[in-house]
Amino acid sequence: SLLLGGKQGRGSSLAYLHRQAKAIEDRNHVLCEQLRKKKLLERFKKERETDYIARHAPLTVKEKEIYNRIMYDTSPSTIVITKNRVDVLQEHISRFHNSEWLNDECVNAYIFLCIERRSRAPHPEKYPKCHFFNSFWYPLMQKGYQRVRAWTRKAKVDVFTLDWLIIPINCGNMHWCLAAINFGKKRFEYFDSMGGKGRECLMHMREYLQAESLDKRKQELDVSEWTNYSPGRSVPQQQNGFDCGVFVCRFAEALSRHIYEHEEGCEPEFDFCQSEIRKFRVRMVVELAQGHIGW
Repeated sequence: SLLLGGKQGRGSSLAYLHRQAKAIEDRNHVLCEQLRKKKLLERFKKERETDYIARHAPLTVKEKEIYNRIMYDTSPSTIVITKNRVDVLQEHISRFHNSEWLNDECVNAYIFLCIERRSRAPHPEKYPKCHFFNSFWYPLMQKGYQRVRAWTRKAKVDVFTLDWLIIPINCGNMHWCLAAINFGKKRFEYFDSMGGKGRECLMHMREYLQAESLDKRKQELDVSEWTNYSPGRSVPQQQNGFDCGVFVCRFAEALSRHIYEHEEGCEPEFDFCQSEIRKFRVRMVVELAQGHIGW
């Protein structure tokens, strides 16, 4: 037999045993990874349920007082919040109350709160590492990378260490969409509450990332395996002509909420619809007045 034979037989037996041991090790690794993902998905589902309850809870008495004070007892020129070196006045915030189209100040300030949430959280590891370019970035990028080259240097941000780069898109003061670079899944993403695909925007983001790598890391970035993700009408859709800014803020909030979206089988859960937007408008006023998102 091989086991009782000469040196050649013993060598073949040892090689066979090594292959068997390696196969067992590989199977154990696969099983451990499957168990890890199962536990992660269970935790993910539980945290989503908890977060959903918090996000949809009615305002407290104190929060109602804050809302009423901002809306009815504050002059239009009063600064409600300053975020990312931009003053947001009461006249800007009043757009939430009047079901008006949100302007750049409102959208940029709220998304900044979403990004800032990680640094304020008692368990920051729960949240993905995010950065956002405000709505003035994209019109500049459309004119070429050199127009936005300095943005990350001034912000002292290396985008290649992020989980998400989030970018609100103001479409000619007529519509809002959200673009994002998902570094975990190597995807360029575009979310539109009116079902748009954003092909031109996705192209510009791809160009930006390649140019940024060449400029900051001095190396070419191969994006041939990166994909485009435009879910179109499978994300919540607006039923009027003025709520797009709120939808974009809700999209950004969802992307910045959990790090688990990078796991296989996990996608951002946009668990809201048009009928809830009025409620979110009210809550977002309170969050902007308080200067933080509470969950």
